Amino acid sequence: MNGSDQQSPLDDGGLAADGGSPARSTTPPAHPRSVAAVAPAWHTAFLLAYLAGFTWLSASSAPGEGSVPSASRPVIYLTVLAFQWILFGIATWGFRLRGVSIGAILSYRWKGWNGVWRCSLLAAACWIATFMGVATAIDATGMRDPAQVRRVVEMIAPRGPLELAIWTSVAVTAGFVEEIVFRGYLQRQFTAWTRNHLAGIALSAFVFGAGHLYQGVASAALIMVVGLCFSLSAYATRSLVPGVIAHAWEDLISGIAGRG
Repeated sequence: MNGSDQQSPLDDGGLAADGGSPARSTTPPAHPRSVAAVAPAWHTAFLLAYLAGFTWLSASSAPGEGSVPSASRPVIYLTVLAFQWILFGIATWGFRLRGVSIGAILSYRWKGWNGVWRCSLLAAACWIATFMGVATAIDATGMRDPAQVRRVVEMIAPRGPLELAIWTSVAVTAGFVEEIVFRGYLQRQFTAWTRNHLAGIALSAFVFGAGHLYQGVASAALIMVVGLCFSLSAYATRSLVPGVIAHAWEDLISGIAGRG
């Protein structure tokens, strides 16, 4: 184990260092490779129900092909912002039930300006890998539906300075909140339940994609690939911070590109 692991009361399996019985301290090692649960199972069921409910409401209110959204884009953005921060509050509640801090979940493990540079490079690598992963998935599956792309762009891409400003807030918020929830919370929970990192990565990516079904099945499948890339980044870097930066940048660029 590295130095940060040695300071933790738990080993990588979430067990006390002195034997096979669960440790009384519930604070897991501060990296996404732990198999210690970060919240009670009932709380995870509640969080998943909230996600499912929002997805259903979004899908039921999404405009069909050839129609226009019933709400303006600023209203849609503000609704998403409210959803995101409520979701963050739910996740934080679960962490507190186990005595887990947001800092431990984020696990920023670099120091000084050199550390900032290294983290930024990792974020850039994560963004490039995600872009390439999505491009490969599109080519492999033939998921190139111009009508579907136009419908999604018309529904969410910002127009004008006001919408772009709100969209920027949405992108930054989504980058932070969704990485905390899907990689910091759900990936850890699924890993703890299955005792398998690959299963935790796959399941969290699946839920991430399913949460975007209101954009259509093809878009949800591609977003699942995005989630898989971010999950692998969290596991590889033992930190959520590069993924947070890459996620926010991905959403921001997607909105700006959609304006054209």
